Amino acid sequence: MNSEIINGGQFDKNGLKDGWWIELNDSITKVKFLITLENISQEKKLVDGKLKLMVKEYMIRMKSKLVNGWNQLIIIPSIVILNSKNQVKYSGVYKKGYKSGQWYTLQKQDNDFEIVGGGFYEEGLKIGKWMELSSNNDYHFTHIGEYNQGLRINRWNILFLNPDTDDYKIIGGGSYNLNGMKHGKWVEVQNKKGEFDIFAYSGEYKNGKKYGKWEILQGSTTKQEYFIIGGGSFDENGFQQGLWMDIEQCSFQFDQFNYNGLFVLSIGKYQKGKKIEKWDTIFHIDRVKEAKNLGGGQFDENGIKQGQWTEIHDKFHRFLI
Repeated sequence: MNSEIINGGQFDKNGLKDGWWIELNDSITKVKFLITLENISQEKKLVDGKLKLMVKEYMIRMKSKLVNGWNQLIIIPSIVILNSKNQVKYSGVYKKGYKSGQWYTLQKQDNDFEIVGGGFYEEGLKIGKWMELSSNNDYHFTHIGEYNQGLRINRWNILFLNPDTDDYKIIGGGSYNLNGMKHGKWVEVQNKKGEFDIFAYSGEYKNGKKYGKWEILQGSTTKQEYFIIGGGSFDENGFQQGLWMDIEQCSFQFDQFNYNGLFVLSIGKYQKGKKIEKWDTIFHIDRVKEAKNLGGGQFDENGIKQGQWTEIHDKFHRFLI
């Protein structure tokens, strides 16, 4: 029997979630896909005033990088079949309305589900080692580290999964203190450009606030080459301060032989996190070529644009590369 992606679970008599649940990642909307149900017993039941197909016992075959072998068989009892366009979902057990025990993060790969993350809950709080997908909807990036009573602590690594080799490579990360605040040296992956190229910030945190010099990096995960393309400094309160080079637009890609990139930069001063005085907009291609001025203008003491400005189209970089 074929059906669309599954979501849901059961509530107890007090209206609290109880038993095994599968929950969708609401931030992801992708194409619909099919799964295969085997050895199921089912019945129709009213759920929220609507007649739904209930599956009393359900088995799903899924691939897993976190367990030994492939095509692991998992039995999940009592779930509700609902339509959805989501590709990512979370599966685990509730006890008295709280997430409890092992939870899995599942992602569709071809016609199978794959376990791509997960960890343990205790009375609704994450504990111990966890593997989590990146929150920026780019699922080549994974975060691995430790939780204590729902707070991230100690070292967390950001990993890139090469889809061709299924190998993970550390491309960023840093440490949290016992209060769950970022502390010390960090490399934060902000975006992904091209198949293997990254865009990141590198600098230091003090008690959860960015501090001192920060660099904006662009690089290749395959060549392990990184270049500084911008940056500036933060004051003791975590505000940008002094001269900065911000990245407004970029388009770049590495291949086996060449680097090809275009950057639109804005250069000027910050005061307590607000742009002030004159800012210039420039662009350059392939890092080694001379930068060209595109325009810019003035900010007042409150960080508001004033006077004559020359601004570029927000897709300017696409016209040149």
